[in-house]
Amino acid sequence: MDMAKRIVMDAKIDYPAACNAMETLLVHKDLMKTPELNDILVALKTAGVNLYCGPVAHKVLGYPKADSLHLEYSSMACTVEIVDDVQSAIDHIHRYGSAHTDCVVTTDDKVAETFLRQVDRCCRIIQREYKILRWCSFWTRC
Repeated sequence: MDMAKRIVMDAKIDYPAACNAMETLLVHKDLMKTPELNDILVALKTAGVNLYCGPVAHKVLGYPKADSLHLEYSSMACTVEIVDDVQSAIDHIHRYGSAHTDCVVTTDDKVAETFLRQVDRCCRIIQREYKILRWCSFWTRC
């Protein structure tokens, strides 16, 4: 989760108005009540990020509900939502995402492969321990 924390912090705080800044943090349901996720959320809040929740996460975390799940804040704000598995994350991305840049942080090769096969974006990023793999096709999509 240290790697996930570094990625999340950089993706939101480095340049929050960028078109590839993190707008939604999808969290696997098994991680919702872990101290590591709490550390990430506290770090975001401490850095000045306003946190909002999707309907499922609101019940668990208690942050205000997001006005919409299809929202680009372009500021120090983001939505947190809970997903059951990689397929529900992909479904969420297809339904609410901007079709620009999406990232999965995983140690599971099957999750990474599923993400790459099913998420069609300008830039798809898979972060695994010790290496980052990027598939970018800006010339065809953006």
